[in-house]
Amino acid sequence: RFMQKKHITFMAACLLALTSCQDRFVPEANRPSEEIFDYPVDVTFHAVNPPALKTVLNYETILWESDDAIKVLWGENKYNEALAKPFYSNQKADFETTVEDAESYYGVYPYTAASSLSDECLTLSVPSSQTGDFRDANLAVAMADENNMMTFRHVVGYIEFTIDMTGIVEISGGASDNLAGTVRVTGFDQSGKPEYEVTGSSSTIKVDVKTSGTYYLAVLPDARLDYLYITLTEGGKTQYIYANTTKQFNPGKLLALGNITERFSTKRPMGATLESFTITEFKFDDNNINF
Repeated sequence: RFMQKKHITFMAACLLALTSCQDRFVPEANRPSEEIFDYPVDVTFHAVNPPALKTVLNYETILWESDDAIKVLWGENKYNEALAKPFYSNQKADFETTVEDAESYYGVYPYTAASSLSDECLTLSVPSSQTGDFRDANLAVAMADENNMMTFRHVVGYIEFTIDMTGIVEISGGASDNLAGTVRVTGFDQSGKPEYEVTGSSSTIKVDVKTSGTYYLAVLPDARLDYLYITLTEGGKTQYIYANTTKQFNPGKLLALGNITERFSTKRPMGATLESFTITEFKFDDNNINF
């Protein structure tokens, strides 16, 4: 299953952003030259994976594949799909699409993610009901520079688990621990890192597990778990996992729970039962922190 997963990482780009989306200044160097482009026009955006910024998922490298698609946005209700054309052992990819004249261009991965652009601000939805595919959970954004380079960055955290049973898996924390909602990207700093605001809407995320395997769920980038509560429901029967511990998410950080099949109990937990989980970062170091 690992070889089917998608992840995007890229070279750093120098971008200037202010906290106000509507009033953000876009340097002249980042604006397309009208002497070159006659809009609408076909444009190629570039994405690369230099070794220093390449990320890993459980120490497996995630690369571009030919069916990866991004959404290129340049105005309100103005966007287009662009398919990846990987090269250099799938560490780099070009994206060709048609755009109109605009001060700036943005990218969202995956194309199917619920996203929009308004007043130079990107808004993305982190849904409470998800597919469990890494491709769908891996929400990333970028702003193109003057060379049409897009430096995609994570805007969500992740929960990973393996399960050998079927049913509806629901993961939650405390009543005030919002895991799903919206992320509003208000700008990008000089390294290309997104600046964002979060609005929570649900303390629970769920996935319909139809077959055994490994599943991935996106959570809000600054989500916090005061405890971890997991249920599995099938045929009117519910099983439970409860871990009495606290965890803070950050963009691009993965909470790896391992195989949770044997952790379930048919009895609703009445008190704290500490489970030994592990959090793994999306980095080349193997800095594991016990959960």
